[in-house]
Amino acid sequence: MVGSGSGRAADGRPVALLAAVLRLRFPRPANLSSPFVTGRLESTGPGPGVAFEPVSLLAYAEEGYAYAESASCPRPPADGRDVRQLFGGRNFTCPGLRTLLKPGFRLDYGNGGESAASSLGINQTHMFVNRVHCAADGAVRVYVAFSNMSDYSRYYFMVTEKAIVAEGFWDHNSNRLCLKGCHVVNSGSSRAELAVGECGIGMTFWFPGVWSIQERSFSAGLVWNTSLKGDQGIAGYSTAVRGNFGGLKYNYTKVEEATKYYKQYGLNKKRKGKFPDRNSYLDLAFRFNLQKWGGSGYASPITIGSMLSDGSSFVLTDLSTRPAVLETKQRLLNVSYNIRYVGRWSLATFQRQQISAEGVYDTETGSLCLIACRRVNVSSSDCKILITAHFASLDAKAAKHVQGKIISLRGKTDPLFFETLGIDSYGMYIGQVEESIWRMDLESTMALISMTLSCAFIAVQLFHVKKVPEALPAMSITMLVVLVLGYMTPLVLNFEALFKHSNKQTVPFSGGGWLEVNEVMVRIITMATFLLQLRLLQLAWSARSSVDGSKHEAWAAERKVLWVCLPLYIIGGVVTAVVHMRTNHSRRMLRQIARLMPSRHTFWEDIVIPCGVVLLATLLFFQQWLGGAFFLCSKRRKPSSEYEMVSTVSS
Repeated sequence: MVGSGSGRAADGRPVALLAAVLRLRFPRPANLSSPFVTGRLESTGPGPGVAFEPVSLLAYAEEGYAYAESASCPRPPADGRDVRQLFGGRNFTCPGLRTLLKPGFRLDYGNGGESAASSLGINQTHMFVNRVHCAADGAVRVYVAFSNMSDYSRYYFMVTEKAIVAEGFWDHNSNRLCLKGCHVVNSGSSRAELAVGECGIGMTFWFPGVWSIQERSFSAGLVWNTSLKGDQGIAGYSTAVRGNFGGLKYNYTKVEEATKYYKQYGLNKKRKGKFPDRNSYLDLAFRFNLQKWGGSGYASPITIGSMLSDGSSFVLTDLSTRPAVLETKQRLLNVSYNIRYVGRWSLATFQRQQISAEGVYDTETGSLCLIACRRVNVSSSDCKILITAHFASLDAKAAKHVQGKIISLRGKTDPLFFETLGIDSYGMYIGQVEESIWRMDLESTMALISMTLSCAFIAVQLFHVKKVPEALPAMSITMLVVLVLGYMTPLVLNFEALFKHSNKQTVPFSGGGWLEVNEVMVRIITMATFLLQLRLLQLAWSARSSVDGSKHEAWAAERKVLWVCLPLYIIGGVVTAVVHMRTNHSRRMLRQIARLMPSRHTFWEDIVIPCGVVLLATLLFFQQWLGGAFFLCSKRRKPSSEYEMVSTVSS
């Protein structure tokens, strides 16, 4: 194809491009040795216009693919699940297979995998399966990319440093995918100029039906060199939870060891209060920060007893047996966790950690005792790690939600030994959160009612002074200024929130539905009240300035009020600010590390603020009743003039 086009220069000027030619090569038919559509877009030669750099094009052939003979899967998979459990009660489907293979696979080079990696030229840490296509008879072809990045978000056709094209079939008897593959090699100067090289690669993917502390993936795979003998291969395990839980079971292997340390560390001692039980996933999951060297993380339960977590609650995976009925009466429950955090194992190493743990949880003491495994390198793990934690009681008001330790069970001379890491979690239980939301709803509603009444009363005052203008000079300017500042302060502090809606996403809880609506209404009515109060102040000021007779005495009274009140306001503000900064210094530091602590009011704040409000209201009351200088010493206070009833004398 030939054509012409236009573009823009570096400075933004529109320019005409040279005539271009587009060449595309479609394989006929597309097969394992020729699966790509390749092309090139380039300028045709000299002439009017601006030349552009050639562009190489590459695509994975979509239609007209010819499958070869079937692949073989000599290695039986581990205990797998039934096909109808995998695909949500249906038979094999290509979209279902695509969903199961979509998460990335973490590669494990143990058990002979290093020999296979050397012969295959693979040294990456992660594998991604994409561009999955299926035929009506169950034939499957895929494009497999290898990378050292664990969070590869591009699950489409990827051009990476290492890739394999493979084809095969879905084995209905063993519920696994069997493939044979070929290396993808670069055939030119561009990364997009690819071709198929040497073959002889075997691949298989299966879906484990039993999880453990070492195996927690919905899908697993194996890549090997078919020319090698034995069971040497590169194993892969999916790094994300995705799929159906049907038929999945968990095999506890560290519970006995964890129970020993549970008793040894005194975690079975009775504690007062009621603690989370097996029915609350969100209460048993917690964010935490590390005490010693800094860092933060998240601990999420995977199983409690025979139930597995789907990320927000626990579900029974096998309804034919009901062990959960018996587990509800147990004090000590078998549990497993996934723990991810960024921290230091020593002063020299600061890295992201992901550990698997399992052990026991005591529902009567809120104590958690786990044996954990962390990956040391691609071929070995460290399972000599103990994690202990105490949950706060459900009715506790303590700031710490969870407090615990990560302990190395190795000797100090062992290279894998690390110093004990303390963990703290600052949070609230679901019931406490819902109660707080209900309380905030109530407070917001009360603030809305109060501000609405204030707005109405000020409007009534404005109507009154319109009818009785002589009342304006008698109003206290100091009082009106204080009220204006009182309405202005929350508007200044929430100026951004007044015009910009927050994009923060929160976990949905019952209640709290009117909270955001009330907050918006309070801000709007506060703005209206502030403007009305400002108008009243303007009218009073103008009226005071225009009065000639008692102007001097009126302003003298205002100065006396300021002389007493202003120092009180300044001292109160300084004391409150100092106390607030001192009590919140550590909280701000923790927020910078992990953003984990909730906003909690101190004693000086749910006490000082209400008392201050009552004091100001009292001062304003006496000011209006007894005059602006009522609290000055008697020597400086002038006698007030009053009207007296004079008795009438009949003549």
